[in-house]
Amino acid sequence: IQKGGQNVQIAKSGDKIAISMNEPTAGRTFEEGDIFISDLTYEEKRLLKNYSNKLDPGELYLLETLE
Repeated sequence: IQKGGQNVQIAKSGDKIAISMNEPTAGRTFEEGDIFISDLTYEEKRLLKNYSNKLDPGELYLLETLE
């Protein structure tokens, strides 16, 4: 993941980033502007809920919709 030409470990909602993937293919499998969401495990969701006070409203909403 890169932001502003620099490698980053985290991208937040609203960040404009570049990603490199072996597959899928841009323009065929997905389009510019598509939204990518990580597939969280039960344990990751539980951990995020423990730190919900540090999430912004959009992140909280997404976490709730993933349940």
